[in-house]
Amino acid sequence: MDKLKVADILSLTDFQRNSKMHLNRLRLTGRAAILTVNGKAEVVVQDAAAYERLLDRLNRATHGPRNDVTGRVTRKADVSKAERSDKTEKS
Repeated sequence: MDKLKVADILSLTDFQRNSKMHLNRLRLTGRAAILTVNGKAEVVVQDAAAYERLLDRLNRATHGPRNDVTGRVTRKADVSKAERSDKTEKS
């Protein structure tokens, strides 16, 4: 994941005045922007595709990979169990 850059922090007012430009930047970079109100971080804005990628990464990290055939999530515990049984069968 990209590190936060100073260019990713801007005022809500600037975002509103130049929304087309900022939305294009969000789409091109895939990075989120932090919007400030009176100098304090208030809102995080992100391109929808980048947000979906973030959710997918979080889902994989939390629940494990999806089975390509069924589309169901394979739990980490089930993967570890299967790996252990494979190792004992090979021994």
